[in-house]
Amino acid sequence: IGSLECALEKIQGPPGTGKSTTIFHIIDARILPELREASFRTRHVEQAGPMDVRRVLVTCSRNVAVESIAQKLAGLSKQETMLVIGREERVGDTARSHLLEARLERYPDRALQDARMRYERADERWERANGDKAKEAAAMPEKIETYEALRIEEKRVSKVILGQQTQVFLCTIASSSRLIGLWRK
Repeated sequence: IGSLECALEKIQGPPGTGKSTTIFHIIDARILPELREASFRTRHVEQAGPMDVRRVLVTCSRNVAVESIAQKLAGLSKQETMLVIGREERVGDTARSHLLEARLERYPDRALQDARMRYERADERWERANGDKAKEAAAMPEKIETYEALRIEEKRVSKVILGQQTQVFLCTIASSSRLIGLWRK
């Protein structure tokens, strides 16, 4: 692993030959040692721009491989360093807990949490209208307004997650275009 020098590495082979383990060891050797340093968070993540943190993109042909790598990486760092891009219904449990939506749910940001609570309350009021068109019409503007406010907060926090907190991006080849789209936003 120490002899790998390229910015782009391709690991391929038949099932059961250790591809996921090899990928894990490459990430562990190239990216994650910095995360184990106590001073890393202060020195890099909070002060540095998005391009100052070393990163890796892992694309796999199947979600089973995404899950295997996610399981290996999940226990390495207490920090949220991995982001999985994919469809919730197609990825495994470990990978699912690292999807952007799951990371947003856990992100400790008061403004995001407040926006989520305001939207949930507005949605409950709209649901309680229970088919009463007048009550639904009265509740709809608040629901739309709080939804838009929630999306603004989610977009702001997504930029932090994509920009400064994530060192390992993990997806299937089919989901890589979604990752590029998120990155551009």
